[in-house]
Amino acid sequence: MFELEILPREKTGTKASKRYRKEGFVPVEIYGRGEENIHGLVRKSDLLKILHKTHGELLFDKAEALYEQFGKGAFKRPDTRK
Repeated sequence: MFELEILPREKTGTKASKRYRKEGFVPVEIYGRGEENIHGLVRKSDLLKILHKTHGELLFDKAEALYEQFGKGAFKRPDTRK
């Protein structure tokens, strides 16, 4: 299992996203039904390490932990395994 540190993102929008990318971060959006969106950042180097190790086939199995990290409560996602 892999873990990514999600840092809070203070500003959103194109200009802010470009600045974050120049600083070595990737802007991310975490959302779920009935929950407030979370605007975050991950380090580009950390994300690339995970993508390289998984050959790009990455599935975030524990999305709930991301919401707990931000204090937003439990993330409810539909069961898509059929």
